[in-house]
Amino acid sequence: MSDSKQSGASPAGNGRTRLFPIVPLILLIVILLIRWDLFRDGLWSLTAGLLLLVTQPSRAGAAFNLRLLDFWIASLSLSAMIVWLSWRLLPMNKSGEHQTATPMREALRRLHRNRLVKGASFVITIFVAAALWSPLLAPVDPNHQQDILLTRLKKPMESLKYVNLRQPADTSGASSSLLDRWITLNRRLLNRDEHILYLTDIRLSDSTVTLVQGNTREIIPTELLEDLLPDSRTFLFGTDKYGRDIFSRILYGARISLSIGISAMIVAVVLGSLVGVLAGYYGGWTDRVLMRTVDLVLAFPGLFLILLIVAIFGNSLLWLILILGLTGWMGVARLVRGQILSLKEQEFVLAAQALGYSGARIVFKHLLPNALSPVIVAASLRIGTIILIEAGLSFLGLGVQPPTASWGNMINEGRDSLLVAWWISTMPGLAMVLVVTSFNVIGDGLRDVLDPRIKAGV
Repeated sequence: MSDSKQSGASPAGNGRTRLFPIVPLILLIVILLIRWDLFRDGLWSLTAGLLLLVTQPSRAGAAFNLRLLDFWIASLSLSAMIVWLSWRLLPMNKSGEHQTATPMREALRRLHRNRLVKGASFVITIFVAAALWSPLLAPVDPNHQQDILLTRLKKPMESLKYVNLRQPADTSGASSSLLDRWITLNRRLLNRDEHILYLTDIRLSDSTVTLVQGNTREIIPTELLEDLLPDSRTFLFGTDKYGRDIFSRILYGARISLSIGISAMIVAVVLGSLVGVLAGYYGGWTDRVLMRTVDLVLAFPGLFLILLIVAIFGNSLLWLILILGLTGWMGVARLVRGQILSLKEQEFVLAAQALGYSGARIVFKHLLPNALSPVIVAASLRIGTIILIEAGLSFLGLGVQPPTASWGNMINEGRDSLLVAWWISTMPGLAMVLVVTSFNVIGDGLRDVLDPRIKAGV
């Protein structure tokens, strides 16, 4: 019996494990093929930008646009993920069947058996991937506004015809400099929707085309169009009152919400762990001063304190991360302090002190790793709370400012149109509910496998 348990998973489990690299790899290759033009241009822009940074740093810096980082990160990370999944499929990289059992592996195995946690992890993975690859996945630029009279307040799954206007011929041939070609490539990336013209009807004649846009008509020569037959674009989640695609804005809004939630959580965990370790290990006046500071900060109403700091220091993305992190570390500090107080009397700590180990070594090598279980649980639950706080600030106009897409300001923009355009607020609201609920489910699952009282049946 013991040999069979140590030999690894069952054949069915091995089959499911083997499917892990295959299914995501197929999906990523499909995304790559569908968005090949954007992916290729993003990689070429990154390569040329790195070359110009070495050869012509001043001119490259002057022509650089911060929005290019979106396409660079998306293209590079998609390439890296495809390479990694392909590498996992190689025969030499089969997972070992005789891995030594450790508490962490046992905890992960128990967590893997929780179907709710698996479903929540899948949801979080989808949203993280969507946020990371949003420049490639978004149908249009999230702030793109064009032909508003036609595109505004389109219902979910409603379609609209459009034609592609012929672009001026690219005169930057082989004789042009690398910088000129890089600038042309970047312009194509950043203005990918400028050549689209939405319409309700198109009428062809011998040498001209009549484009009908509602009550207006425009006659243009046929050579100005890429194709005489119009294409159709379906707005998956509809559009807002400015004609912006809701689905694209939700993808880009996920980047804001997840980056703020995870970054602020890291700030809170690092600061709270440091304060808790110092208070618990050294005790005395250090403990009293730090814990009274925690009590003092907790005495202020949380939302009022956040609003006060935002009003004083501003609401840029960096400030929001710092504010939400610096107002959420107190609970972590109390958790870590309690763990350290119980651990520092254990025999392994007393033995380390008897051997003359320094306080820093005892804290960071022996105490802190053994106190991380409740911190991990608190951190996973804290992410959902931070996302809700950020959305609330954006809803009040104190968070991320328009036109930058954020789930909170998207809900705010649709609050006056709930009866006629319910999808403007409902779609980002549903996305936020899914993400926050998933983080809470994962936090509960981590608590179940890491809390010794639950494992012991107390």
